[in-house]
Amino acid sequence: MPEPFELTACEALSLLSRRQLSAVELIGSCLQRIAACEPVIGAWTWLDAERALQTARQLDEAGPSGQLHGIPLGVKDVIDTADMPTGYGSAIYDGWRPAADAGCVSIARRQGAVILGKTVTIAFACGAPVRTANPLNPKHTSGGSSSGSAAAVAAKMVPVAFGSQSASSLIRPASYTGLVGMRPSLGLLSVAGFKYFNGSFDTIGLLGRSVDDVELLWCSQLDVPFQAGEMPARRASVAVCRPPWLTAAHRDGQAAIDVAERRLRQAGHEVRDLVLPADYGGIVQVHERMQAFEAARSYAFEYQHHRDKLDAVVRSIIELGHAVPFEEYLEYVRLGQKLRHEFPALLGGADCLLTAAASGEAPLGWQALGSAFSNMGTPEQSRPWTLLHLPVVTVPCHKGPNGLPVGVQLIARYGEDRDLLKVSRQLSEVLAERTTTQQGAI
Repeated sequence: MPEPFELTACEALSLLSRRQLSAVELIGSCLQRIAACEPVIGAWTWLDAERALQTARQLDEAGPSGQLHGIPLGVKDVIDTADMPTGYGSAIYDGWRPAADAGCVSIARRQGAVILGKTVTIAFACGAPVRTANPLNPKHTSGGSSSGSAAAVAAKMVPVAFGSQSASSLIRPASYTGLVGMRPSLGLLSVAGFKYFNGSFDTIGLLGRSVDDVELLWCSQLDVPFQAGEMPARRASVAVCRPPWLTAAHRDGQAAIDVAERRLRQAGHEVRDLVLPADYGGIVQVHERMQAFEAARSYAFEYQHHRDKLDAVVRSIIELGHAVPFEEYLEYVRLGQKLRHEFPALLGGADCLLTAAASGEAPLGWQALGSAFSNMGTPEQSRPWTLLHLPVVTVPCHKGPNGLPVGVQLIARYGEDRDLLKVSRQLSEVLAERTTTQQGAI
């Protein structure tokens, strides 16, 4: 049997339910893994090993307690935890102790999850890059802003973790680290106790090493019965999109789409090209300016009272938001409503839209560049679908010139999250490509 820390959440649950593995053994193994990897990766901002082991002992004594019984979970540090500091990645809230758990954390605990700690995030999930390294090659970044959560899962410190997304904060790190990531339909998962950047876009996101694990986490949040391995009875119909914001310079992102299309056709799935209407031409900039407008309102207190402690990136976004006129913002709101209304017809009979999850593989990061302001990559591949509030799942597909993964994202109609997970499981078996083990990989 593999070491407990190597198990996926579903594999661990199977053993836990048969008493072939205890929660204490699983948590202890993950803590040992963290001790071995954390000095290189830097995925955690807070760990509470003693509390985690105490919770595991209580779960072992009480027996099965929910869909996540005994499963270790990482929580991005923009999500409140009553028993651990929540700093939102900012010096303004250093040592801050919320009075209550966020909604998603409270539900996870009720379902039997064991919170190991808080994972690193950039300031308010929208600031300057951090030092967190990519476990597949520590010289490269794990992205942003769910960098710590992605790195923790990819390094097998935990099987699953909460992230979040305002632009591309979950999908891009998942692509960079070879994970399955899910941004659910906007509003489906509770954002209570989540320090979000803007209300129109921010969602809790889910990270795991398999579609099964991500669906398990999704089901547990919504009290939906989970059945591992569920797939559609027929072959999938996929609309392949090469959007205008995926330019010729994004060779690895283009290649990921080409590879995915070829593999899907070879497997007998129905594939067609989807060309976006003209209204999508400026959608990346629309999202960027809407995000800034709302951030300026969400972070009015921090800007007014702690401007000197805001990092330069967050401050610049807020100041851009001050410059966006309200009438312009309303035009963007109306455009978003129009595109959301039209998306089901645009997708037609397809089960999902497929496009690049990132412009390429993970860029070089802090360990290679020697600067905290290293390259996290760029968010344009996810901004449009975030603006449309649609459910998105990214799965590994291709590898770039450095042997690092480049994922594709699968996008469905609003509210079709469960169907998207099923088709993602079906397609992931065709799309998956093992990532070359890098020298120095964790």
